[in-house]
Amino acid sequence: MEKQRELEQFALEQGAALVGACNLGISPVKGQEGLRYAFSIAVKLSDAVLQSIEGAPSYMYFQHYRTANALLDCVAFRLANKIE
Repeated sequence: MEKQRELEQFALEQGAALVGACNLGISPVKGQEGLRYAFSIAVKLSDAVLQSIEGAPSYMYFQHYRTANALLDCVAFRLANKIE
């Protein structure tokens, strides 16, 4: 449990806004039975960008979305490296 809290704090320090972890018991990934734990990571999107959406995503939202996904990828990558 202490290790989980340490990893959650690390993800927050890397830019995540919310982090959660759980024990899956049995891995849902065939051939990866040793992977029994999962992390969920979230980043906050800009309120102003979300308010700019009228009917369909705006170009500004598209760019913001890409940046948010890049940050999620970066946090996940760093978290995986720390776990290893």
